[in-house]
Amino acid sequence: MEELRKQLEQLSRDDVKKLLDAAGHGLLTAASTALAECDEKQRVQRAADKKQIGNDHFKGGQWQQAVEAYSESIELDATNALTWSNRAAAHLKLNNLSAALEDCTQSIALAPSVKSFMRRATAYARLHCFQDAMQDLKCVFASEPRNKQSLSLLEEIVATLQQQLCAPECDLSLRSTLVQAELLLASRAGWTRIAVRGNPAPPGLNGHVLFRAKWRDGSSRVMLFGGRAVRDQKSDVLIVFGGNGQRSEQKMNEVWAFDLASQAWSHVVSTGDVPAPRSYHTAHMMGGFMIVLGGRMVDREDDQVYVFDLEVGVWYVLPIPEDRRLSARAWHSSVALDDGRLFLLGGGTYTGPLKDAALLDLSTLLRRQELMGK
Repeated sequence: MEELRKQLEQLSRDDVKKLLDAAGHGLLTAASTALAECDEKQRVQRAADKKQIGNDHFKGGQWQQAVEAYSESIELDATNALTWSNRAAAHLKLNNLSAALEDCTQSIALAPSVKSFMRRATAYARLHCFQDAMQDLKCVFASEPRNKQSLSLLEEIVATLQQQLCAPECDLSLRSTLVQAELLLASRAGWTRIAVRGNPAPPGLNGHVLFRAKWRDGSSRVMLFGGRAVRDQKSDVLIVFGGNGQRSEQKMNEVWAFDLASQAWSHVVSTGDVPAPRSYHTAHMMGGFMIVLGGRMVDREDDQVYVFDLEVGVWYVLPIPEDRRLSARAWHSSVALDDGRLFLLGGGTYTGPLKDAALLDLSTLLRRQELMGK
């Protein structure tokens, strides 16, 4: 008998079922399967009931009781990602940050969600693991580019890092983290298309220039000069004013600095998200950063905005949400305004000029410069 028991223990569930069926006990195996399925349904239902109890405790502000109820639910069913995420929320209320991190990570492994990434980012931020927090916030913004709770947390991270870098003995390695946080915050709104009015008004242009000037009444204006136009819609005449030639020299992506005092050039070594070689782009200085917009690469135009931190020589890509980007372009013009916004007009591709206008708010970079007294 003992030998038979050992042999049966080595068989799989399916093998045992086959033996019973062969011996004419099919009804017995069917009943056993039905009972097992019933037990499974009851287990899942008990887990759901415990989770609901945890939800009720959470709504009533009873955080520890919520954790205990969620834990009982997880013991019954550890595959429910929402239960792990809910227990993480309760742990955050109790400031059990390590436990919250573990629960969020488990929830994300089962089924990634905005709430789980947001809760883990919150725990990371409270632990001052800001780089990890921003990685999770990027995941949130990928699904919900203007999630208010995430924007609020990102603003808190930026403010905390700015204060730390203002301290007499600060960790300079935080600078890169701060820059990335500022760029992530500044890019949330993306480009804002603006209605261009006026009659007459310029047609679609490329190869033109923009510059700021005071108007006759003392107000500030953005002036436009030159450019290559699209055909006048009211006639069959091609309107051409200014413009540039199409030369075939090698495109570059190096950064050079010219010292006005010594009248000497120096090459600036750069790292990070270095842009591909390009021409026909625009660039502006803002708060210690050089902002590069678009441009023509070897085989196409670019729609990215690049930010170069001059102090440390690091390039970053501005993470503008997909739905707030402009189309790829070169030969455009842009101008930096005093309030930290960039105004861009026109440009084009090899298929033709563009006539849209847009604003990009990067005032976060200026506010940091004012705060740090640079």
